[in-house]
Amino acid sequence: MELRKFSTEETQNLRARTFTALRGQILDGSLKPGERVSERKIAEMLGISTTPIKEALRRLEAEGLVVTLPRRGTYIAAFSTEKVHEMALIRAAIEGVAARIAAQKAKDADLSQLRSQIEVMRAATAAGDFGDVVNANEGFHEIIQGLAANQYLSQILGVLRVYDRSNRVRVLSRCDEFERAFREHLQILTAIEGADPDGAEAAMRAHILRSVELIRIHSEQHGEPT
Repeated sequence: MELRKFSTEETQNLRARTFTALRGQILDGSLKPGERVSERKIAEMLGISTTPIKEALRRLEAEGLVVTLPRRGTYIAAFSTEKVHEMALIRAAIEGVAARIAAQKAKDADLSQLRSQIEVMRAATAAGDFGDVVNANEGFHEIIQGLAANQYLSQILGVLRVYDRSNRVRVLSRCDEFERAFREHLQILTAIEGADPDGAEAAMRAHILRSVELIRIHSEQHGEPT
């Protein structure tokens, strides 16, 4: 029997796909905070060796998504309320800057893309579908980050994305927030359309900072650890 050796590209793709799969399971809640990660079990499920899984877990640990404890194993990280609050404050400052830059750089085609996303958000909000609202909101923020086209901002926001997702899910779990969040995003769009950097940054910061208070309320109501 002869087997063709995997090319470098194929090996890298396997590593990337393994990382993406595990990261997705953490972000969508399939892997719960505090849950132990079994490399062997994951390897069996994916039909691969444990090598790409070990590499994926190292990357996930660097992002703060998993924690490895000596002689105990690797676990899905649990985010305390205090940590989520702190990350929301950092995100408010950085995304505010991203909105400012987007307002300075946005061209007609960029604005068209944002307007199209707002319509997606409008439809999801009207339907009251939680999953669609969360995804539509994330899409709007990702477009603005793309318009900013700043490598350093993108790298920082990439690390914060897990906290971003956690915040958005907590806040939007209240259906009465759908419409208010939509109006806030509309204000951000209006400022970017008007080439108003100050207004875009202020609107983005206000939108995210308001979520900090909602997270606090959510945490108190559900008795979450601080």
